Amino acid sequence: MSSIKAHRNVISYERAWQDGGYFYIVMELCQGGNLAKVLESLDCPMSTRRVFSLASGFLAGLEHIHGYKFMHLDLKPDNLFLCDEVGIKIGDFGLCIREDEWEDQEGDRRYLAPEILNSQATCKSDVFSAGLIIFQMLKNLKDLPGNGNDWHLLRQNFSFSASDPGQDGLAQIVGEMIKMDPERRLSSSDALARILSWGSTLTL
Repeated sequence: MSSIKAHRNVISYERAWQDGGYFYIVMELCQGGNLAKVLESLDCPMSTRRVFSLASGFLAGLEHIHGYKFMHLDLKPDNLFLCDEVGIKIGDFGLCIREDEWEDQEGDRRYLAPEILNSQATCKSDVFSAGLIIFQMLKNLKDLPGNGNDWHLLRQNFSFSASDPGQDGLAQIVGEMIKMDPERRLSSSDALARILSWGSTLTL
């Protein structure tokens, strides 16, 4: 974390030390909780504006991390923290590692890109996870399957229509983020650019 420069959508690292056999890390405090808690508490789908704000925020953070050739590998709502001043920040870098140093680490299976099961991972594996998070926000899902047929169906036959016609463009972008083949999947930079372009068409 100390090798990644500060970014408004990434939790900032302050300092770290060891004492008595324990390793301590001081991080930035975000007092708004995490996205998982927000999804759990919702009784109705998020507004289109809210989905756009959150998605563009954590994709901006992801693009920044990927610029250093680091993979997060555990992107999920629990690790996206809410801060009043910027909206959302990526945290929990326990599995973060450079692309060329990966050794089969894998995060939460609910958000896992399929190629990781074949011992392949790139920064686009994070994009897959990000796409599932946006899908979860659009569909107002409390959780995603972690294994079994539903896990495979979500990846192999991904298709959905947004409940709000104004979100159709975003649904198409999500489909490009969750391609089974990483070579055909959007990069974090391309995904962010597409979502920002889509967001510029939204009306208040």
